[in-house]
Amino acid sequence: MKTRWWLLTLIFVFAAGWFSGRMSPSPSSSPEAGANRQEANTTARTMAPAPAPRESSSKRLAEKLDQADRAELSSVFREIPAKNRAAALDAWLAAPGNRVLDEAKMQRLQKMLDAWVAEDPDAALAWADAQSDAALRDLTTIGVAGALASKDPKRAFECLAAHGEFKTGSFDSRFSSMMSTLSQEALKEGPAALAELWKKLPDTAGGNGVRYGFHLDCPPGTDFRALHEAMQGLTGYNARKPVGLGGISEAWIKQDPDGATAYLTEKIAAKEKVSEAWQEMYYQQKNQVGAAAADQWVCAMLKDLPGDARGKFLMDSDFISSDGRALEFARNPEFAGWINDALPFAAQSGNWAIERILGPLPDEQKIEYLKTLRGTPALQAVDPAMNTWKFSESQRAEVLEAIKGK
Repeated sequence: MKTRWWLLTLIFVFAAGWFSGRMSPSPSSSPEAGANRQEANTTARTMAPAPAPRESSSKRLAEKLDQADRAELSSVFREIPAKNRAAALDAWLAAPGNRVLDEAKMQRLQKMLDAWVAEDPDAALAWADAQSDAALRDLTTIGVAGALASKDPKRAFECLAAHGEFKTGSFDSRFSSMMSTLSQEALKEGPAALAELWKKLPDTAGGNGVRYGFHLDCPPGTDFRALHEAMQGLTGYNARKPVGLGGISEAWIKQDPDGATAYLTEKIAAKEKVSEAWQEMYYQQKNQVGAAAADQWVCAMLKDLPGDARGKFLMDSDFISSDGRALEFARNPEFAGWINDALPFAAQSGNWAIERILGPLPDEQKIEYLKTLRGTPALQAVDPAMNTWKFSESQRAEVLEAIKGK
Protein backbone atom coordinates (compact mmCIF):
# COMPACT_ATOMS: atom_id res chain seq x y z
CA MET A 1 0.00 0.00 0.00
CA LYS A 2 2.82 2.34 0.94
CA THR A 3 4.57 1.50 -2.28
CA ARG A 4 1.46 2.43 -4.32
CA TRP A 5 1.19 5.86 -2.69
CA TRP A 6 4.87 6.53 -3.26
CA LEU A 7 4.47 5.83 -6.94
CA LEU A 8 1.42 8.07 -7.18
CA THR A 9 3.26 10.90 -5.45
CA LEU A 10 6.21 10.55 -7.81
CA ILE A 11 4.00 10.58 -10.90
CA PHE A 12 2.18 13.71 -9.65
CA VAL A 13 5.40 15.63 -9.04
CA PHE A 14 6.76 14.72 -12.50
CA ALA A 15 3.54 15.74 -14.24
CA ALA A 16 3.39 19.06 -12.38
CA GLY A 17 6.96 19.92 -13.37
CA TRP A 18 6.34 19.02 -16.99
CA PHE A 19 3.14 21.08 -17.15
CA SER A 20 4.80 24.06 -15.47
CA GLY A 21 7.63 23.95 -18.02
CA ARG A 22 5.18 23.99 -20.91
CA MET A 23 3.24 26.98 -19.54
CA SER A 24 6.18 29.23 -18.52
CA PRO A 25 8.03 31.17 -21.26
CA SER A 26 11.30 29.62 -22.30
CA PRO A 27 14.29 31.82 -23.10
CA SER A 28 14.02 30.89 -26.79
CA SER A 29 10.38 32.03 -27.07
CA SER A 30 10.81 35.37 -25.30
CA PRO A 31 10.48 38.68 -27.20
CA GLU A 32 14.20 39.21 -26.86
CA ALA A 33 14.87 35.82 -28.37
CA GLY A 34 12.48 36.55 -31.24
CA ALA A 35 14.24 39.77 -31.94
CA ASN A 36 17.56 38.00 -31.88
CA ARG A 37 16.23 35.34 -34.24
CA GLN A 38 14.91 38.01 -36.67
CA GLU A 39 18.22 39.84 -36.54
CA ALA A 40 20.06 36.61 -37.25
CA ASN A 41 17.84 35.93 -40.28
CA THR A 42 18.38 39.46 -41.59
CA THR A 43 22.13 39.10 -41.22
CA ALA A 44 21.98 35.76 -42.99
CA ARG A 45 20.15 37.32 -45.93
CA THR A 46 22.68 40.15 -46.06
CA MET A 47 25.68 37.89 -45.94
CA ALA A 48 24.34 35.34 -48.43
CA PRO A 49 24.85 36.00 -52.19
CA ALA A 50 22.09 38.11 -53.72
CA PRO A 51 19.89 36.36 -56.31
CA ALA A 52 21.73 36.47 -59.65
CA PRO A 53 20.30 39.02 -62.09
CA ARG A 54 19.13 37.74 -65.44
CA GLU A 55 22.06 39.09 -67.37
CA SER A 56 24.70 37.56 -65.12
CA SER A 57 24.83 34.41 -67.23
CA SER A 58 25.45 36.53 -70.36
CA LYS A 59 28.16 38.43 -68.55
CA ARG A 60 29.80 35.21 -67.49
CA LEU A 61 29.68 33.96 -71.07
CA ALA A 62 31.15 37.27 -72.28
CA GLU A 63 33.98 36.95 -69.77
CA LYS A 64 34.59 33.41 -70.94
CA LEU A 65 34.78 34.63 -74.55
CA ASP A 66 37.15 37.41 -73.56
CA GLN A 67 39.43 35.03 -71.69
CA ALA A 68 39.48 32.35 -74.38
CA ASP A 69 42.64 31.89 -76.37
CA ARG A 70 42.21 33.19 -79.92
CA ALA A 71 42.89 29.75 -81.37
CA GLU A 72 40.09 28.26 -79.25
CA LEU A 73 37.64 31.16 -79.53
CA SER A 74 35.51 29.59 -82.27
CA SER A 75 35.10 26.39 -80.25
CA VAL A 76 34.25 28.33 -77.09
CA PHE A 77 31.60 30.32 -78.95
CA ARG A 78 30.06 27.17 -80.44
CA GLU A 79 29.70 25.73 -76.94
CA ILE A 80 27.28 28.53 -76.03
CA PRO A 81 23.67 27.38 -76.42
CA ALA A 82 22.12 28.80 -79.58
CA LYS A 83 19.48 30.74 -77.64
CA ASN A 84 22.16 32.55 -75.60
CA ARG A 85 24.59 33.55 -78.35
CA ALA A 86 23.04 36.91 -79.21
CA ALA A 87 22.95 37.97 -75.56
CA ALA A 88 26.51 36.74 -75.01
CA LEU A 89 27.83 38.78 -77.93
CA ASP A 90 25.87 41.84 -76.81
CA ALA A 91 27.41 41.48 -73.35
CA TRP A 92 30.87 41.03 -74.86
CA LEU A 93 30.51 44.20 -76.95
CA ALA A 94 29.15 46.11 -73.93
CA ALA A 95 32.12 45.20 -71.73
CA PRO A 96 34.27 48.27 -70.92
CA GLY A 97 37.31 46.82 -72.66
CA ASN A 98 35.43 46.17 -75.90
CA ARG A 99 33.59 49.43 -76.46
CA VAL A 100 36.42 50.59 -78.69
CA LEU A 101 37.54 47.73 -80.91
CA ASP A 102 41.16 47.70 -81.96
CA GLU A 103 42.46 45.35 -84.65
CA ALA A 104 42.91 42.45 -82.22
CA LYS A 105 39.37 42.83 -80.86
CA MET A 106 38.00 43.08 -84.41
CA GLN A 107 39.69 39.80 -85.26
CA ARG A 108 38.14 38.15 -82.20
CA LEU A 109 34.70 39.43 -83.15
CA GLN A 110 35.13 38.11 -86.69
CA LYS A 111 36.11 34.66 -85.42
CA MET A 112 32.95 34.53 -83.31
CA LEU A 113 30.79 35.69 -86.20
CA ASP A 114 32.43 33.12 -88.50
CA ALA A 115 31.59 30.37 -86.01
CA TRP A 116 28.01 31.59 -85.64
CA VAL A 117 27.36 31.97 -89.36
CA ALA A 118 28.74 28.49 -90.03
CA GLU A 119 26.00 27.00 -87.83
CA ASP A 120 23.13 29.48 -87.92
CA PRO A 121 23.39 32.26 -90.53
CA ASP A 122 19.77 33.34 -90.03
CA ALA A 123 20.31 34.07 -86.34
CA ALA A 124 23.58 35.90 -87.01
CA LEU A 125 21.97 38.05 -89.72
CA ALA A 126 18.99 38.87 -87.51
CA TRP A 127 21.30 39.87 -84.66
CA ALA A 128 23.43 42.12 -86.88
CA ASP A 129 20.37 43.77 -88.42
CA ALA A 130 18.90 44.45 -84.98
CA GLN A 131 21.82 46.60 -83.82
CA SER A 132 20.52 50.06 -82.97
CA ASP A 133 23.90 51.81 -83.13
CA ALA A 134 24.66 52.69 -86.77
CA ALA A 135 28.42 52.15 -86.49
CA LEU A 136 27.95 48.80 -84.76
CA ARG A 137 25.37 47.77 -87.33
CA ASP A 138 27.90 48.58 -90.09
CA LEU A 139 30.55 46.55 -88.31
CA THR A 140 28.44 43.49 -87.57
CA THR A 141 26.80 43.43 -91.00
CA ILE A 142 30.23 43.51 -92.65
CA GLY A 143 31.35 40.70 -90.34
CA VAL A 144 28.37 38.48 -91.06
CA ALA A 145 28.52 39.15 -94.81
CA GLY A 146 32.25 38.44 -94.77
CA ALA A 147 31.61 35.10 -93.08
CA LEU A 148 29.02 34.28 -95.76
CA ALA A 149 31.08 35.52 -98.71
CA SER A 150 32.89 32.27 -99.50
CA LYS A 151 30.12 29.87 -98.53
CA ASP A 152 27.16 31.70 -100.05
CA PRO A 153 28.26 34.77 -102.09
CA LYS A 154 24.74 35.57 -103.30
CA ARG A 155 23.38 35.72 -99.77
CA ALA A 156 26.37 37.74 -98.60
CA PHE A 157 25.71 40.24 -101.39
CA GLU A 158 22.00 40.42 -100.47
CA CYS A 159 23.03 41.10 -96.88
CA LEU A 160 25.12 44.09 -97.98
CA ALA A 161 22.51 45.33 -100.44
CA ALA A 162 19.78 45.25 -97.78
CA HIS A 163 21.94 47.23 -95.38
CA GLY A 164 22.26 50.33 -97.57
CA GLU A 165 25.08 52.88 -97.47
CA PHE A 166 27.96 52.17 -95.10
CA LYS A 167 29.58 54.90 -93.04
CA THR A 168 32.78 52.97 -92.49
CA GLY A 169 35.68 52.90 -94.93
CA SER A 170 37.08 49.48 -94.03
CA PHE A 171 35.76 46.21 -95.36
CA ASP A 172 36.36 42.48 -95.34
CA SER A 173 38.90 41.17 -97.85
CA ARG A 174 36.54 38.27 -98.64
CA PHE A 175 34.23 40.69 -100.45
CA SER A 176 36.69 40.63 -103.35
CA SER A 177 36.15 36.94 -104.04
CA MET A 178 32.39 37.41 -103.52
CA MET A 179 32.17 40.21 -106.09
CA SER A 180 34.55 38.43 -108.45
CA THR A 181 32.32 35.33 -108.50
CA LEU A 182 29.11 37.31 -108.94
CA SER A 183 30.63 39.67 -111.52
CA GLN A 184 31.90 36.85 -113.72
CA GLU A 185 28.43 35.29 -113.66
CA ALA A 186 26.77 38.62 -114.49
CA LEU A 187 29.19 39.34 -117.35
CA LYS A 188 27.97 36.19 -119.09
CA GLU A 189 24.62 37.98 -119.46
CA GLY A 190 26.23 41.16 -120.81
CA PRO A 191 27.48 44.59 -119.69
CA ALA A 192 24.04 45.75 -118.53
CA ALA A 193 23.71 42.83 -116.12
CA LEU A 194 27.15 43.52 -114.67
CA ALA A 195 26.34 47.21 -114.22
CA GLU A 196 23.06 46.35 -112.51
CA LEU A 197 24.88 44.12 -110.04
CA TRP A 198 27.32 46.90 -109.12
CA LYS A 199 24.55 49.47 -108.79
CA LYS A 200 22.98 47.29 -106.08
CA LEU A 201 26.23 47.12 -104.12
CA PRO A 202 25.90 49.87 -101.48
CA ASP A 203 28.12 52.93 -101.54
CA THR A 204 30.36 53.82 -98.65
CA ALA A 205 30.63 57.26 -97.10
CA GLY A 206 33.85 56.31 -95.35
CA GLY A 207 36.96 57.87 -96.83
CA ASN A 208 40.50 56.52 -97.09
CA GLY A 209 39.55 53.18 -95.67
CA VAL A 210 40.73 49.71 -96.54
CA ARG A 211 39.29 48.56 -99.85
CA TYR A 212 40.04 45.36 -101.70
CA GLY A 213 39.66 44.73 -105.39
CA PHE A 214 40.03 42.27 -108.23
CA HIS A 215 40.53 42.19 -111.99
CA LEU A 216 37.63 41.12 -114.13
CA ASP A 217 38.35 38.27 -116.53
CA CYS A 218 37.00 39.49 -119.88
CA PRO A 219 36.70 36.64 -122.38
CA PRO A 220 37.34 37.09 -126.12
CA GLY A 221 34.40 38.70 -127.87
CA THR A 222 33.60 41.04 -124.96
CA ASP A 223 31.92 44.26 -126.09
CA PHE A 224 34.44 46.51 -124.34
CA ARG A 225 32.95 49.80 -125.51
CA ALA A 226 29.54 48.86 -124.13
CA LEU A 227 31.18 47.52 -120.97
CA HIS A 228 33.09 50.75 -120.39
CA GLU A 229 30.00 52.86 -120.91
CA ALA A 230 27.87 50.70 -118.62
CA MET A 231 30.39 50.73 -115.77
CA GLN A 232 31.03 54.50 -115.78
CA GLY A 233 31.16 55.76 -112.17
CA LEU A 234 30.81 52.28 -110.68
CA THR A 235 34.47 51.34 -110.60
CA GLY A 236 37.82 53.01 -110.11
CA TYR A 237 39.44 55.16 -107.45
CA ASN A 238 36.61 57.65 -107.27
CA ALA A 239 33.82 55.09 -107.03
CA ARG A 240 32.28 54.89 -103.55
CA LYS A 241 32.01 51.12 -103.53
CA PRO A 242 33.47 48.85 -100.83
CA VAL A 243 35.21 46.77 -103.50
CA GLY A 244 37.27 47.92 -106.48
CA LEU A 245 37.05 46.41 -109.96
CA GLY A 246 39.81 46.64 -112.54
CA GLY A 247 41.12 44.88 -115.59
CA ILE A 248 38.57 46.00 -118.17
CA SER A 249 40.82 48.54 -119.90
CA GLU A 250 43.83 46.28 -119.55
CA ALA A 251 42.00 43.42 -121.25
CA TRP A 252 40.73 45.75 -123.97
CA ILE A 253 44.17 47.04 -124.99
CA LYS A 254 45.46 43.45 -125.05
CA GLN A 255 42.61 42.02 -127.11
CA ASP A 256 41.73 44.99 -129.31
CA PRO A 257 44.46 47.69 -129.24
CA ASP A 258 43.01 49.68 -132.15
CA GLY A 259 39.54 49.79 -130.67
CA ALA A 260 40.87 50.71 -127.20
CA THR A 261 43.08 53.48 -128.62
CA ALA A 262 40.22 54.94 -130.68
CA TYR A 263 37.91 54.95 -127.64
CA LEU A 264 40.53 56.62 -125.45
CA THR A 265 41.28 59.27 -128.09
CA GLU A 266 37.57 60.09 -128.40
CA LYS A 267 37.22 60.54 -124.65
CA ILE A 268 40.32 62.74 -124.40
CA ALA A 269 39.11 64.93 -127.28
CA ALA A 270 35.78 65.34 -125.47
CA LYS A 271 37.70 66.43 -122.30
CA GLU A 272 36.30 63.55 -120.32
CA LYS A 273 38.25 62.20 -117.37
CA VAL A 274 39.87 58.96 -118.52
CA SER A 275 42.99 58.82 -116.35
CA GLU A 276 42.11 55.47 -114.76
CA ALA A 277 41.34 53.74 -118.07
CA TRP A 278 44.47 55.27 -119.55
CA GLN A 279 46.63 54.07 -116.68
CA GLU A 280 45.50 50.47 -117.10
CA MET A 281 46.10 50.64 -120.83
CA TYR A 282 49.42 52.45 -120.48
CA TYR A 283 50.91 50.01 -117.98
CA GLN A 284 49.77 47.09 -120.07
CA GLN A 285 51.47 48.66 -123.11
CA LYS A 286 54.56 49.37 -121.03
CA ASN A 287 54.77 45.73 -119.92
CA GLN A 288 54.11 44.46 -123.41
CA VAL A 289 56.25 46.72 -125.62
CA GLY A 290 58.42 48.71 -123.19
CA ALA A 291 58.34 52.24 -121.70
CA ALA A 292 59.63 54.09 -124.78
CA ALA A 293 57.08 52.50 -127.11
CA ALA A 294 54.30 53.08 -124.58
CA ASP A 295 55.21 56.79 -124.41
CA GLN A 296 55.16 56.99 -128.19
CA TRP A 297 51.70 55.41 -128.18
CA VAL A 298 50.42 58.15 -125.83
CA CYS A 299 52.03 60.96 -127.83
CA ALA A 300 50.56 59.61 -131.05
CA MET A 301 47.08 59.80 -129.53
CA LEU A 302 47.60 63.38 -128.35
CA LYS A 303 49.39 64.78 -131.41
CA ASP A 304 46.37 65.85 -133.44
CA LEU A 305 44.07 66.83 -130.56
CA PRO A 306 43.08 70.44 -129.71
CA GLY A 307 45.51 72.04 -127.26
CA ASP A 308 43.01 72.44 -124.42
CA ALA A 309 41.90 68.80 -124.63
CA ARG A 310 45.51 67.67 -124.74
CA GLY A 311 46.46 69.94 -121.83
CA LYS A 312 43.60 68.70 -119.66
CA PHE A 313 44.60 65.08 -120.22
CA LEU A 314 48.28 65.79 -119.54
CA MET A 315 47.33 67.38 -116.22
CA ASP A 316 44.63 64.88 -115.17
CA SER A 317 46.74 61.84 -116.01
CA ASP A 318 49.96 63.27 -114.50
CA PHE A 319 51.71 62.03 -117.63
CA ILE A 320 53.62 65.28 -118.14
CA SER A 321 54.76 65.50 -114.51
CA SER A 322 56.19 62.02 -114.07
CA ASP A 323 59.40 60.35 -115.18
CA GLY A 324 61.04 63.65 -116.18
CA ARG A 325 58.80 64.09 -119.24
CA ALA A 326 58.40 67.85 -118.82
CA LEU A 327 62.13 68.30 -119.24
CA GLU A 328 62.13 66.03 -122.30
CA PHE A 329 59.18 67.93 -123.77
CA ALA A 330 60.87 71.29 -123.16
CA ARG A 331 63.94 70.12 -125.07
CA ASN A 332 61.91 68.82 -128.02
CA PRO A 333 60.41 71.49 -130.34
CA GLU A 334 57.65 69.06 -131.33
CA PHE A 335 56.39 68.76 -127.75
CA ALA A 336 57.58 71.96 -126.05
CA GLY A 337 54.22 73.65 -126.66
CA TRP A 338 52.41 70.86 -124.82
CA ILE A 339 53.67 72.34 -121.54
CA ASN A 340 51.80 75.53 -122.39
CA ASP A 341 48.67 73.42 -122.97
CA ALA A 342 48.91 71.85 -119.50
CA LEU A 343 49.90 74.90 -117.41
CA PRO A 344 46.45 76.63 -117.30
CA PHE A 345 44.94 73.44 -115.87
CA ALA A 346 47.85 73.16 -113.44
CA ALA A 347 47.21 76.75 -112.27
CA GLN A 348 43.61 75.84 -111.50
CA SER A 349 44.87 73.05 -109.23
CA GLY A 350 47.37 75.24 -107.38
CA ASN A 351 51.05 75.98 -107.03
CA TRP A 352 51.92 72.34 -106.30
CA ALA A 353 50.82 71.33 -109.81
CA ILE A 354 52.87 74.07 -111.44
CA GLU A 355 55.87 73.10 -109.34
CA ARG A 356 55.54 69.46 -110.40
CA ILE A 357 55.54 70.33 -114.10
CA LEU A 358 58.15 73.08 -114.21
CA GLY A 359 60.31 71.99 -111.28
CA PRO A 360 62.95 70.09 -113.34
CA LEU A 361 63.40 72.97 -115.82
CA PRO A 362 66.08 75.69 -115.57
CA ASP A 363 64.86 79.00 -114.11
CA GLU A 364 65.07 80.71 -117.49
CA GLN A 365 62.63 78.21 -118.99
CA LYS A 366 60.39 78.34 -115.93
CA ILE A 367 60.08 82.11 -116.37
CA GLU A 368 59.24 81.88 -120.07
CA TYR A 369 56.52 79.30 -119.46
CA LEU A 370 55.05 81.18 -116.47
CA LYS A 371 54.82 84.37 -118.53
CA THR A 372 52.33 82.66 -120.87
CA LEU A 373 49.74 82.30 -118.08
CA ARG A 374 46.89 84.75 -117.55
CA GLY A 375 44.23 85.42 -114.96
CA THR A 376 43.72 85.47 -111.19
CA PRO A 377 44.10 81.70 -110.65
CA ALA A 378 47.48 81.90 -112.36
CA LEU A 379 48.62 84.76 -110.13
CA GLN A 380 47.53 82.92 -107.00
CA ALA A 381 49.33 79.72 -108.03
CA VAL A 382 52.49 81.26 -109.45
CA ASP A 383 53.39 83.50 -106.53
CA PRO A 384 54.02 80.70 -103.98
CA ALA A 385 55.74 78.63 -106.68
CA MET A 386 58.22 81.45 -107.24
CA ASN A 387 58.82 81.57 -103.48
CA THR A 388 59.63 77.87 -103.56
CA TRP A 389 62.12 78.44 -106.35
CA LYS A 390 63.57 81.51 -104.58
CA PHE A 391 63.16 83.81 -107.55
CA SER A 392 64.76 87.23 -107.24
CA GLU A 393 62.59 90.34 -107.01
CA SER A 394 63.31 91.21 -110.63
CA GLN A 395 62.37 87.71 -111.80
CA ARG A 396 59.14 87.82 -109.80
CA ALA A 397 58.25 91.24 -111.20
CA GLU A 398 58.90 90.06 -114.75
CA VAL A 399 56.55 87.08 -114.37
CA LEU A 400 53.78 88.93 -112.52
CA GLU A 401 53.71 91.81 -115.00
CA ALA A 402 53.40 89.36 -117.89
CA ILE A 403 50.54 87.46 -116.21
CA LYS A 404 48.73 90.75 -115.49
CA GLY A 405 49.15 91.69 -119.17
CA LYS A 406 51.22 94.78 -118.54
